[in-house]
Amino acid sequence: MSLRTTLLTLSFLATACAAPAPPGAATPSTVATAAALNADLSVGTLNATDIAWAQLMVPMSEGLLTLLDWAPDRVTDPDLARLAAQVGAAHRDELPALQEILTRAGVAHLNPHEGHDMPGMVTKADLTLIKPIKGRPFERLLITHLRDHLKQVLLLANSETKAGTDPATHTLAAAIAQTRTAELSALNRLAPS
Repeated sequence: MSLRTTLLTLSFLATACAAPAPPGAATPSTVATAAALNADLSVGTLNATDIAWAQLMVPMSEGLLTLLDWAPDRVTDPDLARLAAQVGAAHRDELPALQEILTRAGVAHLNPHEGHDMPGMVTKADLTLIKPIKGRPFERLLITHLRDHLKQVLLLANSETKAGTDPATHTLAAAIAQTRTAELSALNRLAPS
């Protein structure tokens, strides 16, 4: 993969952030700049795309998991409750593999996207607003956030499979894309958009 392709892919992942980071926080642009200054842009078989993908996927999964954890006590539709449990289990199973990518890369397990309003990410602000809500209003919010998350993760996983170089990361991204496709189909059958 060329340096230009790697930087374009990393730039795509980084510019998905819409809100500015708090003062002094690492931003996607500083992550991209640091990667661009790196002569090799890789750690072993990991390239900048592999690393940026894992850095984004971990907080996306963690935010959604918090929302899914609330579902058993707030969802009245048994099919939606079952889907939320399945999606939560899949994300919990994937998190250690995503974190392992960061460990192999020697990247701190910090969230460089903290405070950013990104497509498909359930933010702390979202969770604060949703926390007191129950019943049908909660179900509607859950469906909306879940659909947005699944669509965005599919986009990101497909980008990783095209531009990433690490075989294990590529395999994980392909598996995640397959799982998210099935989950999105199930959600669309349950709650057509």
